Amino acid sequence: MQAKKKKGKRLELYLVDGDSSGAIEVDIVNSNFKLVSLPNDKIKDYHKDDVGRGFYLLVQQNSNVDKPFSVYVGESKNVLTRTVQHQADTNKEFERIILAYTSDDALNTNLTQYIEEKLIKFCDEHPLVNCTNKNKGQASKLKRKDEDTCEELLEQFALVLSALGYYFIQDWELEPHELKARYATMPVVTAPEIAEAPFVKILPTLESTDTEHETDFDFNQFPIFEYHFPSRKFTHRTGWVARMKITGVDSFVLLKGSYVEGNEEYRFKNKYHDFSLNTFLNSKKMYFNPIEHADFLNDQKCYVTKLDLTYFAPSSPIDIAQGASNNGWITWKTADGETLDEVNARLGDPLGRNKG
Repeated sequence: MQAKKKKGKRLELYLVDGDSSGAIEVDIVNSNFKLVSLPNDKIKDYHKDDVGRGFYLLVQQNSNVDKPFSVYVGESKNVLTRTVQHQADTNKEFERIILAYTSDDALNTNLTQYIEEKLIKFCDEHPLVNCTNKNKGQASKLKRKDEDTCEELLEQFALVLSALGYYFIQDWELEPHELKARYATMPVVTAPEIAEAPFVKILPTLESTDTEHETDFDFNQFPIFEYHFPSRKFTHRTGWVARMKITGVDSFVLLKGSYVEGNEEYRFKNKYHDFSLNTFLNSKKMYFNPIEHADFLNDQKCYVTKLDLTYFAPSSPIDIAQGASNNGWITWKTADGETLDEVNARLGDPLGRNKG
């Protein structure tokens, strides 16, 4: 799976109290985006004139080793004032706050609520985060330009948090099913390991896998899985087949020669996904680039992949091919009609289906 190379950004971190355990101010050079990280006991004493509307995280180390961080996400017209109010709330426990805002008042309520909802959804679905928000967001529909503004701020937010050591945020661009697949065979993290570096050590990182589990299983035992496009309603799809091979616990290969719907009329949208081909072509995730990864059959208005394409989760390749959101565990089937979920269970759950 290819990805666009991101243009580097320079961060400037200021240790307000002279050490990393105190207040930290972060600026991104050539950006109006600001971030402040404060320990709980420094909130009331911190003053900065340009802090206004933005969004924030309340972070608490968690004794549950399966969920190292508890995170509460919020937004406010004055994030510093709002977190002081949280500090007085005995129902909220947190050790550090992270404030994010723009210095030019570019944010409004609609934008911060959109960002809040996106962050809540990400934290709520991440295997290593315990999201404590009861309200899952109330964002209004935004214009595409405003969505782009929010997405850029969120990318910068993820960049800064990664620099501060919150490694789970490096998973920002992964979809929920990819997260689950990535952490399905997560190695056990012991309490002493977490205690060694609170706040800045999230285990495992993206590269962590249960290598013993992987090497003990021969993934060639999995058959080739297929998806036969429906042709009764959409006659242009007659004979179309997408095929997928499993080569590892987080390696699902859309095989060369697979069909991909090329007619935008038959590709669908829903609340969280836009499956237009143009979106994939310009996406930073680059799940599928129809120009580089496939040949176009003009008579059938479809693409046929000209190389194998690897994804982290079984739903991703079928989402690309069909142009809609799918559950790959039941959509992919063998030639005998057995679903991926059924084959995985029959082989003893080598994909960690029941462990994530």
